[in-house]
Formats: sequence, C-alpha cells, structure tokens
Amino acid sequence: MKHIITGLLLGTIALAACTKKLELPDIPYEKKMTLIAELIANDSFYVRAGQSVPLAKNSTLYFDMLQNMKLVVEPAGLPVFSLTEYAEEFTGQTYTLPFASVQKVTANTTYTITASHADVGTAKAQITIPAPFTASVKDTAHIQYSSSNAIQADITINDDAGGEHYYVIEVLKQIVSIRNLFYHNNQWLDVSVPSYKITYDSLVAAGVQVQKQSDTIFHRAYTRQGVYSNDPNTENVKDGDIFAMNKRILLKDNYFNGQNYTTRVIIRNTVSEYEEEARKGVVHIMVKSVPKEYFEFLKAYEQYDPSVGFNSLAPPVKLTGNVQNGLGMVGAAYEVRFSYWFDTWGF
Repeated sequence: MKHIITGLLLGTIALAACTKKLELPDIPYEKKMTLIAELIANDSFYVRAGQSVPLAKNSTLYFDMLQNMKLVVEPAGLPVFSLTEYAEEFTGQTYTLPFASVQKVTANTTYTITASHADVGTAKAQITIPAPFTASVKDTAHIQYSSSNAIQADITINDDAGGEHYYVIEVLKQIVSIRNLFYHNNQWLDVSVPSYKITYDSLVAAGVQVQKQSDTIFHRAYTRQGVYSNDPNTENVKDGDIFAMNKRILLKDNYFNGQNYTTRVIIRNTVSEYEEEARKGVVHIMVKSVPKEYFEFLKAYEQYDPSVGFNSLAPPVKLTGNVQNGLGMVGAAYEVRFSYWFDTWGF
C-alpha cells in the first residue's frame, strides 16, 4: 500500500508539473530562412524554402508562409542560375514553397545555394555532390521478419579506395493505380465493375479463353517502407538492435574501404493498416553515397522522435543543418536505384 500511495503522489506531482505554465525568457526572436532539399546527381534541382517559427515570451505559436523569396544556384566555375517558385499541393501543409529548375545536378560538383528575402535576409548552403559509384542487388526473397511479412535483399556496394565514403539505403513505394480489363463483345471491360465481374466469372467458369490486360497509372505519391538490418557494421545495429525498424540503413566504408561489400536489408512489406498506404505499387530500393555532414544529419534524424518532448524527459536529438545564417539541411547524394514489382496485381 505504501508503494501505491507513493506512486499516486508522484503521479500527482508529475501531472501538476505538466500543467504548469512554461516561462520563456524575455528575449527578442529573429526569423530565419529555412531550406530543405536533397540534391541527387543526374536529377533536377528541387528545394523547399520557408521560414522558422518564432517562439518568445507571451507569443502565440503560428505558422506563416514566406512569400517573394529568391533562390540562386552557383555551380563552381559555371554560370549562376535561378530556381523558379511554383505552387503545389503540399504548400499549405508544410508552409514551404518549392523551387525548381530543369538544370541537372552534376556529380563531383560543388554548389552554393543562396536564398534571399527583403525582410528575413540571406541564407546560404554549400554542398558537394559525391562521385559516381556502382552497386547491385544480388538476391531477393520473401520472408518473415520481426513478426511481419518482409522482402530480403542482398545489396553489394562497390566502394572506391580513395577517401571516406558514407552510404544510405532507403526504400520507397510509388503508388500505382491498376485497372484490370478483359475483352468481350468487341470491347474492353473493367472487371472492377460488378456487372462486368459477373460476366467475367461466367466466361471463366464456362472455360472461355478470355483476353486480359492491365492499365497502370503511376502517381507522384510515395510511401516509405520500414527497413531492418542485421548487419553489425551498420550504424543502425550499433545504436539499436536487429529488430528495430528504421527509415534508412546507414553504413560507413571504414570496414571495407576499396572493396566490394554486401549488406542485407529486410524491407517491411506493409507500411500500416491504412488503405492508402497498403495500395500496390513499385518498390524503389535506393542506394546513395552522401557527404559526411549529411550522413550525420540523417543518423540524428533516424533517432529523432517528434513526440519525445510530450511524453519523455529524455533530451531531444539535436539536428544540425548546413544552412548558414538560417536553418535546415541541403543534402547531396549520388544514387543507384533498383525498382521491383513485389505485389501481385493480375486477375
């Protein structure tokens, strides 16, 4: 009983502490330009830009869209060019604006990105795109892992002997809409229509050889697939365990510098129970070479939990960006991509 009462008292104190008003120091705040991007060799330029959220004594937390920003890219030894702002569906959700250009990102090239605004000032980020490398997927298999349906992939990275290299492996599923059609009475009919499904089933039951085809529409919508690693050389296993689900697998070349190295990645086959996330699609396995500062940022982000400030006394993970006089991270990568259909979608 003494332990129960003590526990209740501690719980009451904790609740009282949770309801206490947080007193912030009376100091001036300054809005900062915020840049978020991952520039990938051989892809187009794409950067999201916004401003930081001010927080000071007696202030109200609010988000504000920053308009009339200018973004300029200066490649080392090449002409400067501007990124063009445009509107898209995520602007209202993220309070950032996308800026893009048809110019292609070049490997082994240093870029300086400058963002400017009349009221907020100027922010810069300088990055160097990594050199090309090669990788291959040696084998894939459907397995059970950590009580989930999963796909196992053995990935071999061909590492260059010169310098340090940092690798990131992540998996995204691109959502695809599929229409299954069959040919009957000189027309293609959609089997998802109930009356046509009855016709299709009756033809199959009668032994008729039905001509079939599937139409696919690839959407600009992606869901991140959780990944596991049982490789003790990965940062994931060093900092966690083999059954911890990760957003990315992180690997340094200090164990295999200048050699071919094979690591095993286990891809969770289903993201969640939500219908949108369980839809069929193409699975993209992306193996990336990244600079050290971006690698360290992604490692910290892997450990980042946005809810830690609400339900834990643990110190939050510090995310250190590379934007001077601003906030955010402009990452760089050379990517080798492998695309697979693991879903069954015929009829």
